[in-house]
Parts: sequence; C-alpha cells; structure tokens
Amino acid sequence: MEDQIILEKVKNLESAQQAQVLDFIEFLEQKHNRRPSPQFGSGKGTFEMLPDFGEPLDDFKEYQ
Repeated sequence: MEDQIILEKVKNLESAQQAQVLDFIEFLEQKHNRRPSPQFGSGKGTFEMLPDFGEPLDDFKEYQ
C-alpha cells in the first residue's frame, strides 16, 4: 500500500523533483551496500596460528 502512495506522490512531482528523488534513492542504495556483512569463513588465510600458541607465556612462569 505504501508503494502506491509513494508512486503517486512521485508522479505528481515535476521532472526536476523526480530526478532529485531518483538521486536520493540511489544514494540510499549506495549507503546500504557500502558495508557488506562478513560471511562465515571470509577471514580464512588472513592469519596464521603459531605451533606454540597454546603453550604458557614466559611472563607467567612465576605464577605456575
């Protein structure tokens, strides 16, 4: 229902104003598409875990 109201209002505007509406719609589309949501596994291969990752740190030897 809102779609019909919006279309009618846009149709009643002058062509210069319709062009401004189109520019604004394109701006909103670009703003929305600017940040794609990350996909599961998209960080694969961006870092490497060292073989001694799970070993205790030297800084904590006195507490062990």
